[in-house]
Amino acid sequence: MATSLAASRTFANAAPQPRSFAGAAVSKIAVFSDPAAARAPWNELEAVAPASAYQTQAWLLPWYDTIGKSMNVRPLVSVAYDAAGAALGLLPLGIMNRGPLHLVEFPGGKDANFTFGLFLPGMTFTKTDLSNWLKETARQAEERIDLFALVNQPESWNGAVNPLRALGGQASPAEGYRTALASGPEAFLKSRLSGETRKKMRAKERKLGELGKLRYFTARDAGEARAILRAFAEQKAQRLKDMGVKNTFAEPAAEAFLERAALDFAACGKGGVELHALAVNDRIAATFGGATHQGRFSGMFNSFDLDPQLTRTSPGELLLNWLIQEKCRAGLHTFDLGVGAARYKETWCDTLEPLFDLYAPVNLLGYGLFKVKSAKRRLKHGIKNSPLAWRAVETLRKLRR
Repeated sequence: MATSLAASRTFANAAPQPRSFAGAAVSKIAVFSDPAAARAPWNELEAVAPASAYQTQAWLLPWYDTIGKSMNVRPLVSVAYDAAGAALGLLPLGIMNRGPLHLVEFPGGKDANFTFGLFLPGMTFTKTDLSNWLKETARQAEERIDLFALVNQPESWNGAVNPLRALGGQASPAEGYRTALASGPEAFLKSRLSGETRKKMRAKERKLGELGKLRYFTARDAGEARAILRAFAEQKAQRLKDMGVKNTFAEPAAEAFLERAALDFAACGKGGVELHALAVNDRIAATFGGATHQGRFSGMFNSFDLDPQLTRTSPGELLLNWLIQEKCRAGLHTFDLGVGAARYKETWCDTLEPLFDLYAPVNLLGYGLFKVKSAKRRLKHGIKNSPLAWRAVETLRKLRR
């Protein structure tokens, strides 16, 4: 479903002036092409608005500067204010090209599992508020905008409804996976794993320990962060090659993003990207990366050593087991494993996170692009939700190796 925006844009040398909306809860919209210029309202809303790590400046600013630049994504941050000048909401966006057309999406690409805006708690946005917000964003932008394609949005986050759902949308191709963490690690493990499964995991850990001293750790300095990233790069490259899948992690911009975000976390223990690992002596057998915000950990990527001597002990599973226990001890309330089905996600996560795609054409060109993108996303949804079709895709990938 698309939301039509009858927005017009007159291009002149002078930038458009913010327009007021008399009588509406949202009184003014301000649009920034430099994220740093929006730091003040971003700081205010980031502190209180329900959001994931993917909406924080610690995660998004490194992404804009690395992967975003490599993809020619131009930052666009849109802030809604009330009549008194208080920030009510913020949309961290990016403009990108699709041929001659200009598309606006939430930044993060495939690196961000969940994308949405920052909205002041307790604020009620009407459809008119939201429509005016997008329309005014298009009017003030330095470039023509043809289509807003705001995909992979959660319908709610930590119990708060996503206001943009009021504008409609269609189901995203896949859903997210999350679980509530119990007050202690033992209670959580008992709630998710049978006694027999926990016994098998302890046996695997003992077996792996026969190969050397085991060490579970989180990168706390630059040396540890870089060591984990090297192991991840090598392990992931081999795994994706075997699967016949393109290795986007090997692209220079992706490597630069992960290093910058990981070093930021290692330096202060918050924000950025956390790196966790399981080592046997000095050999890293498995890695796991993610980010924490407002008591929720979001998993981003993982890898494991493909040496048969190690894989038979499931080092990736052992690391995830340890990591979840650590997050329980730290007092986090939710743990998610991102978007897309996988057997290990179903083992650890007992709740699906419904996602939706919202398309808002600004003009006829954008409406044509919406029809194409919407149809492709529906087809992808059908394939991902058909075991037979998905097996065919996996077979084709292997044949292309």
